[in-house]
Amino acid sequence: MQSTTTLADIGNGQKGYKTVIGTVTVDEFVHKTSEQTACNYRLITVPAGTYDVVLDPRRRMVTVKFPGIRTDEHFVNRLFSASSVAEKRGIGQPDTAFWTLYDYTVAKHFATDERWELAEDYRVEMKTTHYSDGRPYKSYRLIAPEGDA
Repeated sequence: MQSTTTLADIGNGQKGYKTVIGTVTVDEFVHKTSEQTACNYRLITVPAGTYDVVLDPRRRMVTVKFPGIRTDEHFVNRLFSASSVAEKRGIGQPDTAFWTLYDYTVAKHFATDERWELAEDYRVEMKTTHYSDGRPYKSYRLIAPEGDA
């Protein structure tokens, strides 16, 4: 597959470019999304499948978006009192989970995990350096077709 760049809504009504640089294949999993405080959360069941890996070159971040179904939620009515639990309204509704990762973290996944497939026009560069005590350390870098990602 080749990478694709499209103009898309990037949030808050703004438009920006997004580049699909690969895919990741996952088994079914449950994602926990915390909101506002640790006691407010949603559990989203994501079905097994292959999902796009999208690069935002402005922030050097990569996002994977997983549409799924909300299977549980916990919200409190009052900020500092968990004794008052709000009614669960979103169970069974469509919801979306996200992974947001640094580009160098994703580069390591592309290089070491067969579930991550990189677009043909991108590549990963691995460099071995050493800690002060002589132990080797591997670092990874994502290289775009036009140069450093």
